[in-house]
Amino acid sequence: MTTWSQRYRSTLFRLISHYRLALEFGDKLVNQVDIIVNLVYFCVMDTQKNQTYIPTARLLLDTFRAFENELAQILDSKGFTDVTTGNFNVLRHVNPEGIHLSKLAKDAQISKQAMGKMVGDLELKGYVKLIPDEADARAKYVRFTVKGQKLIDLAIVVIFEMETNYQAILGQKDYNKLRQSVSQICKWHQNKEEK
Repeated sequence: MTTWSQRYRSTLFRLISHYRLALEFGDKLVNQVDIIVNLVYFCVMDTQKNQTYIPTARLLLDTFRAFENELAQILDSKGFTDVTTGNFNVLRHVNPEGIHLSKLAKDAQISKQAMGKMVGDLELKGYVKLIPDEADARAKYVRFTVKGQKLIDLAIVVIFEMETNYQAILGQKDYNKLRQSVSQICKWHQNKEEK
């Protein structure tokens, strides 16, 4: 019986062979296929080197998920037992002055309805509160409660400690280079979006 991963790997190998054919037939086709290949977030086997290639975006995503999981575990051990990694998609976008719910949804790149549910969950847990906008009765601000601000204050300390661990693993020079390189890639994508 063929498993999903075997079918997926077979599709990827066909895609790679199309890519190699495209190399023979011109730049236009190469660019189109190259985009498809580079958008794949799954591991692919480099048959010539007999190694698994993991796209950079996937490495960054996996690192980000591991970072969030560790942060949630540490917060849990410090008494914030009801905070999930899903809550971070709201918490990371709320600033001390508060933020409109619609802007929060835009920043998190999710629908207003989905953000409303996520904020409602955090409101029930006591981390945020909704405040009506005096200038627009339909709009609401999301602000941290005292409990929410304590969570954020602790998270900042924990994140600093995690970053310190990254520096120890890589060494200061390589750590700074990593930050510089990732920032450069991020700015490149942002500039493309603005055009």
